[in-house]
Amino acid sequence: MLRDLAPLFVALTIAAAVYAYREAQRGRSRTRPKMPSVTMAEAWRFWRDGLVNSADREIEESAARSGTLPDAVNQDVHAALLEAERRCVEADHPRLALRRLILDQAAMSLHLDAVLRLGEEDRKLLLQGYEPDMAPRLDTALLSSAVLQKVLRLYTQLKYDDAVAHDWFHHFLHLARPYVRERVRLAREHVLSMDEGSGRIVEVYDQLLQDLRKEMIDAKPKKRFVTPDLP
Repeated sequence: MLRDLAPLFVALTIAAAVYAYREAQRGRSRTRPKMPSVTMAEAWRFWRDGLVNSADREIEESAARSGTLPDAVNQDVHAALLEAERRCVEADHPRLALRRLILDQAAMSLHLDAVLRLGEEDRKLLLQGYEPDMAPRLDTALLSSAVLQKVLRLYTQLKYDDAVAHDWFHHFLHLARPYVRERVRLAREHVLSMDEGSGRIVEVYDQLLQDLRKEMIDAKPKKRFVTPDLP
């Protein structure tokens, strides 16, 4: 009798395992905002008090951690947060508008970092009107952008539960960083030698960054991406 029921038991066990797996996957992808009514000012205060988006700990930069920041950075970030909140409120899809703002900041910080790695002469070639005493301004702009990304990521986690490890933001950073560095290198070559080939490849990288940005904006909340094997 029991032997005859064995196939049924096996089938029920498999069905239970499949159901448990599907429920676990649904739970992993289901959004559960902790503070859906949080304001940008509150997120800014939380971050300054030491609260961070746990999903970003592995990419947290020491220079962009909460604590004492230069007055110029505090002012820049505060003004940018107010503008970000205004734009999100006015947008048809605030969560996606917030993603766009975060990715724009990420792209800008990657470009600033790539330019700051160059010598003074190369910076003059790539930045119109650049003077040697402008380096501290670029450092301040880079720090402001990094802090702004951290606060916006904390905000989107609290309000939309749209910030997890290995998500759209991390994937963009992993892929865009080598794109931007190569783009800056080719732009330098193009200016130095007026090589048309370098100029065309720069345009290719611009399109790659634009396509990547769109793909990450359209990605489902909580979708995890495999970390690419890139420098």
